[in-house]
Amino acid sequence: MYRYLFGVAFGGVARETNKMASFIGNLFDGTDMPPYQIPLGSRFYGEAGGDAATRSKYYDAIKDINIANFQRKGRASRGEEVPQDVLRVAALRQSANTIQKNVKNLQDMRREAQSREERKRLDQEIVARQRMMVERYRAVAGG
Repeated sequence: MYRYLFGVAFGGVARETNKMASFIGNLFDGTDMPPYQIPLGSRFYGEAGGDAATRSKYYDAIKDINIANFQRKGRASRGEEVPQDVLRVAALRQSANTIQKNVKNLQDMRREAQSREERKRLDQEIVARQRMMVERYRAVAGG
């Protein structure tokens, strides 16, 4: 939160300074950084299919599934007809819950991991689960 406020208050220079501090800290603890967080170089980097893009798509899919589920419940409680597309997306709620719990457990394990290799393996597993949820969502939502 403080980094966000610092970035808002002092603009691009502050954001790049924050990236530099994170970069230096990660060099010492061996944590990999996504390319978009590398100081200055991130300005020239763009990847639509990387892990960060998968994470973003995953959280967007979870949000859409939650919205569809709330719409389904609200319309049903009012006695309104629920469109089939809303029902199909809302039906993913159970598997989304399961995958969210798996991802959270893996993230907890990653925080406790001692070796760089173990953190990297857990990161790959997290992204694989997130990608699986995105693919399920796309198959149902058509997006």
